[in-house]
Amino acid sequence: MAAGDVFANMAQSTATSITVQPAAGVQACITFISTDSTTAELWGNHAGTLSYAMFMSRSSSTGTKDMRDWQNNNNMKLFITNTDFIVFVSASGTIKVSYSGIEI
Repeated sequence: MAAGDVFANMAQSTATSITVQPAAGVQACITFISTDSTTAELWGNHAGTLSYAMFMSRSSSTGTKDMRDWQNNNNMKLFITNTDFIVFVSASGTIKVSYSGIEI
């Protein structure tokens, strides 16, 4: 792939995480993420250290709106590299996520 190329993926995971990490020397911009899971979390990885970023969604019993309820909240500009990337993590059960972006 080259700068300007668009990428997208839809993935499902039952007991493992889903990592979005460009190849060495490549930079990318995530422009959209989505999930149908109430247990999906988005974590950031910087230089080998995972740190919590945000809940992708929460169950309605928490009274907190999630990304599935806010129609445009999942449109974003999230820049990632081979050392600063994102990981979708399941707090429990199966998660389904989709994302798209562009190489820069």
